[in-house]
Amino acid sequence: EFAMSMRRGFNADALPCLGTASSPGGSNEREDLVLWGDSHGMVLASTIDRVAKELGLSGKAVLLAGVPPLPNVVRASRRDDARIVQRKLEIMDYLDENPPKNLLLVCRWSLYTDGQNEHTRGFPDAVLADDETQLSTLEQLFGQSSAAMSRNREILARNLDLLTSFCESRGIKPWVMQQVPEPGEEFPARALHMVSVRRKAELSDERRSESQYRERQAAAEALFQQCASRGMSVIDPSPLLFDDDDLTVNYREGRSNYRDSHHLTAWGASAMRGLITDVLRKMR
Repeated sequence: EFAMSMRRGFNADALPCLGTASSPGGSNEREDLVLWGDSHGMVLASTIDRVAKELGLSGKAVLLAGVPPLPNVVRASRRDDARIVQRKLEIMDYLDENPPKNLLLVCRWSLYTDGQNEHTRGFPDAVLADDETQLSTLEQLFGQSSAAMSRNREILARNLDLLTSFCESRGIKPWVMQQVPEPGEEFPARALHMVSVRRKAELSDERRSESQYRERQAAAEALFQQCASRGMSVIDPSPLLFDDDDLTVNYREGRSNYRDSHHLTAWGASAMRGLITDVLRKMR
């Protein structure tokens, strides 16, 4: 319900609302929050919406699946590159004309820093491009993981810096949420269902350690720290999804925290409610 369409044109008035209703048109009141993210942002949008309502905050959601929430950045393999570029320009125009008090970025960062899904190693399936990178050059990087990763990180750093400067000049407080930990199995929710209908004997409950998580997220964390000195606040959700043995909590109270190898379920997202409440209180 919070997702934007690539096919339809950008319509600021039709952006999904978060929290309380925005001020009537013509008011000079700024939105408290804009959530900009990919499918990981979509997973958290409902929880953010509910908490924002409780706190009396208003905001908008700008969410595009499989697209990092940074200006200019596209995935070179996507056939709808032109549409993504256009949406990015429209999003930046919207933020320029309607600067919110806070901008929250939520994304599967490791996919873009590594260029690969955790379960499909060996081929860079998320090679990035921006307005300073020629696609013809990137096409030569497919199948060359180290080169693709290096280029991806340059592009992310350049555009994260650009967005931070954009926020500084418009009085917008930038926030970035680190990626949630990834479990060790591909489809925990489906596995739990298979056990519940007795089509599977037991859960494998394959888990990842916190050290594995930190290693996977190291490149993204380094990028965030470069912007933290310029006012960007970094949110770490990982403590909520590791147990006392520093292993991912794939299941909680008989329900799955994860839909697949990296997305939370609505139940998993509910575990973030306390953290989101603390963050949104700071945005007031």
